[in-house]
Amino acid sequence: MVQTSKKIFFLKRESQAENLFTMEQGQHINERIRQELRDLPSSGLLVLDFLEIQHVTLTCLRQILKIFHERDREEFAEKYLLIRRGNANSELKEILGVVAKEESLALLYCDAKGNWEILGHLTHALSVTLKVVQKLGRATSDQVSEQLGLRLSAASNRLRQLYRMGLVVRSEESLPLTGGRRFVYSFVLSYPFQE
Repeated sequence: MVQTSKKIFFLKRESQAENLFTMEQGQHINERIRQELRDLPSSGLLVLDFLEIQHVTLTCLRQILKIFHERDREEFAEKYLLIRRGNANSELKEILGVVAKEESLALLYCDAKGNWEILGHLTHALSVTLKVVQKLGRATSDQVSEQLGLRLSAASNRLRQLYRMGLVVRSEESLPLTGGRRFVYSFVLSYPFQE
C-alpha cells in the first residue's frame, strides 16, 4: 500500500506576518514550500493555508506560486498542492485568479467552508473530464472514454494532463485476468490522504 500524507503549511506562521508585500517574502515562502514538498512522502498533499493572511501583493504571490510551474520535476512527482483561505481575506481569491490566468496555471482552491474551485486556466474539455472523475470517484481511461464518448487515447491524454496539473491522483492497479496493469485516477480532494 502506498503511503500518503497531508500536511498544512501555514503562511502566517512561516512569514510571521499577516501581510505579505515583498518579493523577498514570496521567495522565502516559495523555498520553504519546496522543502516541505520534498519532505512529503509520495502521494502527499500540501495545503497552503492563507487563513490568517490579511493581504498579499501580486509581486509576493507570483513568487509563492512559482512552485506550480515546477510540478513536472521528478522531485515533486506524486505531490499535490491545495490553496486554502479564510473568509476574512476576500480579495485573495481574486488575486489568485489574476495570477493564475496570467501564468496559465490551474490552482485548486478551497475556502474555509470546504467549497472548492479551480482558479485560472482549465479548458472546457479538461473541466468536463475532471467532473467525470469526481462523479465516478475512481476512474480509468476506459471509463472516461465511455462516459464522454471519446477515443481511448483522447481520454488517456486528458487524464494525463489533469494528473500533470496536480488535480487528480494517479495510482496503479493490476488486472486479475490478464496480469496487466492500469492507471486509476481520483480527484485530489476525494483521495484519502492521511493527516
